[in-house]
Amino acid sequence: MIVTDWFYCNQYQELVNTGRDGKKARKNGLILSSVCFTLNVMTVVYLLSWAGDLLWTSFDDIETYASGKTLGEAIGLLLIIAFYLLLKYTRGSEAYFHKVIERYRGLSEVDQKDISKKAYIYMFGSIIAMMICIFL
Repeated sequence: MIVTDWFYCNQYQELVNTGRDGKKARKNGLILSSVCFTLNVMTVVYLLSWAGDLLWTSFDDIETYASGKTLGEAIGLLLIIAFYLLLKYTRGSEAYFHKVIERYRGLSEVDQKDISKKAYIYMFGSIIAMMICIFL
């Protein structure tokens, strides 16, 4: 299983355990994957810019049109939308989602918890890595 599968399974388990419809796990998994991948890309870009200012010299003129916060929000939103659409039309099909969930249901409870734990580790790892970069 890959990262998007972990999020599908994690969200499915969370929804089913609370008595809600497990079909919403597809959308939730796609959104979580998109946000985490965006955080990963932004972390890498930040680290590259921290290593050298060459990347940001072409962005100096852009700041005259909008503040840094507005630019960051716009870039983040565009990346999340791009990843969401990319995932939706590649790994996010309805048939693929059902195949992953059927495989997940066939696993032992220990393996199911392990997959859910991997999703949490990846999600919080993405958030923590970005936070560390911000506060460096």
